[in-house]
Amino acid sequence: QNEILNLGLFDKNILHFDLPKTNAFDNEIKELKEIKHNFKDFNIAFYGFNACDTLKSKLKAKFISYENSIKNNGFSLLNLNPTLSYKIAADIILDAYDSGADFMVVKEEKDFYLFDTCAKKLMQTSGREFEDFYILSRFEFLALIQGIQAPSLKNHTLKVNLI
Repeated sequence: QNEILNLGLFDKNILHFDLPKTNAFDNEIKELKEIKHNFKDFNIAFYGFNACDTLKSKLKAKFISYENSIKNNGFSLLNLNPTLSYKIAADIILDAYDSGADFMVVKEEKDFYLFDTCAKKLMQTSGREFEDFYILSRFEFLALIQGIQAPSLKNHTLKVNLI
């Protein structure tokens, strides 16, 4: 890929996507202080990162392992080939969903955008519905653990009705 870009055979600007501003990552809670909700009886998937062992030991949730948890979600292809990007992202969500996850926690804004904001397009592309599945930023997840409902939860495409 870099060789092609270095030779000027491809316009790398096509790969650039201006990410719309989302408030799912505008949260002052950066670390866990107290646990009000231990997520007992919930199955949680993480995308692009793993929850630390300390967090896992404090929660009563089941942490779902799924094959595509670190697979590239196709975000970099969004301008070049949106359909392919949506297909790749839908495969990741459906892998977590089919593995029994109730919701997915993401670390990066681009992942949240693709999985939540583009959810309708992902469902359309995959031919499957997953409106009962939710995507949370890691900050929203930390807030929920502490009993705080971040205002950003109201703006999700996939509506969050967890607690």
